[in-house]
Amino acid sequence: MTMLLGILLGFATAFSQCFSYIFSRLFVIRHRNAFWKLLLVSHLYIGLASLLGLFFIWPEVLPPRNQYVGPLLGTAGFYIIGQCGLFILMRMISPSRVAPLLGAKIIILALLATFVFGQSLPPMQWLAVFACFGAVLIMNFSGESLPAKTVMLLLLTCTGYSLSDLNI
Repeated sequence: MTMLLGILLGFATAFSQCFSYIFSRLFVIRHRNAFWKLLLVSHLYIGLASLLGLFFIWPEVLPPRNQYVGPLLGTAGFYIIGQCGLFILMRMISPSRVAPLLGAKIIILALLATFVFGQSLPPMQWLAVFACFGAVLIMNFSGESLPAKTVMLLLLTCTGYSLSDLNI
């Protein structure tokens, strides 16, 4: 039952994310250079929803601050970097291209795990990384090729999201 719930919630998240990309793109195009407003308002809503959720899961005893403050700040800070990059990207390319290109995050996570944290990935995981790399290349060359500035912004966005994930 738990696995079915997880699968259903995953599909609901993916479905919602599609609309998120579309409406974010509409906002940043309609309100030129006002992605900060979208970032602020959307995160106020996320904060309110999180506070409501916290009410239901508040632990009886919190761990010492030194165990969670650093990772919490790293998660939030790198996530904001990723979000800023995403909203700027939304002005430059269509959401139908942005979403698949964010798969580059898997490549960055694999490289960080291998070269920064010294972890070795099994061959099947490297196969998945190379599949993501191939998909990113195909997406880049379908339609018009992305300018170098856009590719750099995409890498910054994916790196921000990746470092946020690693802090979790």
